[in-house]
Amino acid sequence: MNVMRALRRFLFLMCLLALLVGAGGYWLRANYIVPVMMYHHVLPSASRRADSVSPERFEMHMSFLRKGDYNVIGLDQLVAGLSSGRRFPFKTVAVTFDDGYQDNIDHALPVLRKHRIPAAFFVSPFKFGRVEEFAFMDWPQIKALQREGMIIGSHGLEQRYLPEITEREQETEIFDSKRLLEAELAQRIDFYAYPVGGFTDRVKAKIKAAGYLGAFTTNRGTDRFNRDVYEINRIRFSDRDDSEFILWAKLTGFYNLFREMKDPH
Repeated sequence: MNVMRALRRFLFLMCLLALLVGAGGYWLRANYIVPVMMYHHVLPSASRRADSVSPERFEMHMSFLRKGDYNVIGLDQLVAGLSSGRRFPFKTVAVTFDDGYQDNIDHALPVLRKHRIPAAFFVSPFKFGRVEEFAFMDWPQIKALQREGMIIGSHGLEQRYLPEITEREQETEIFDSKRLLEAELAQRIDFYAYPVGGFTDRVKAKIKAAGYLGAFTTNRGTDRFNRDVYEINRIRFSDRDDSEFILWAKLTGFYNLFREMKDPH
């Protein structure tokens, strides 16, 4: 009798465990967050800077995506899917670059081309052709990215931190950068990346009014599940991401749930 009771208890616990695993799997599938990879510099002398990756490490990252059968989608597919409530399958990712540095076209584009990976580049027209600490791309190079099928987005006219400037200056950064890029590239500019990830509710309203379909932050978005297409969180990648385990962990689709979120302002 005791044996039968123990067996029934064991079977009950196994059924309960199966239910919990099934429910957990369903929750994970229903709440998968497409990782949006964020890069800045691709530099031979990355020196483990927080905003830089070496060409060799970038090759490793993109090779990992291809070898791992990740589905790399464009921001147009991502934002359209999020807007319609689509559930993306596991191992769906997107790739983005901020600032428009010349090293992107020198060192990132050949790797993207090799692995047939689409990416988005957020650029600032008033920076084109300038050399500050680093050189920025110019119009011909931006158009070269465009011809390669890369998405071009706005990073403002000159990457000003939006929460700390006047509303009129915000409008200039948001509206005028879009108009200038569209006029020169003869295509719609649908996406905006907030410089340093900073935004406010009023800034978001201006982004919508300007006609952008989506906007991207860093880890300052208040929606950890990226359901709000005007504050999509992204994940920074750098030379410090030097193992396949780290890449796997950041690309699980649930990294946003566990990392520290910053004040959007």
